Amino acid sequence: MATEQRLIMKLTMPAPALPPRCLSAAGGRRRGAQARCASFTLSASRIIPYRLPLRAEWASAQGSFAERRGWLLRLETDAGLIGWGDCAPLPEHDAAGELDALGQALAGLDLEAARQRLSSAQLHPAVRCAADV
Repeated sequence: MATEQRLIMKLTMPAPALPPRCLSAAGGRRRGAQARCASFTLSASRIIPYRLPLRAEWASAQGSFAERRGWLLRLETDAGLIGWGDCAPLPEHDAAGELDALGQALAGLDLEAARQRLSSAQLHPAVRCAADV
């Protein structure tokens, strides 16, 4: 088949149906992570603390520590998709309360509304990193 004929067939064949989450507001196809989650609603969050021992003590002018503490942020959508974020600020900042409040504030929002809320929130950089959706 000539290249010209293949191109005509491609242009005239209907595109495969995509779930609504893969369409932009203008009706066009979306790509990447945003496309996969655009129409989902965040339904649950969970904060999971962790402590990891370091091979050697880490020292700076601010002090030293021998373990790294942090929290995993688990977000779940109404469609059952699960996303993970990691928050590991320096030892002097306890982000657990901020992460918990953020998870509650995002619950029930769709992805775009969650992004808007995150962009306007005053968050510690480590918390913002964990919740980057």
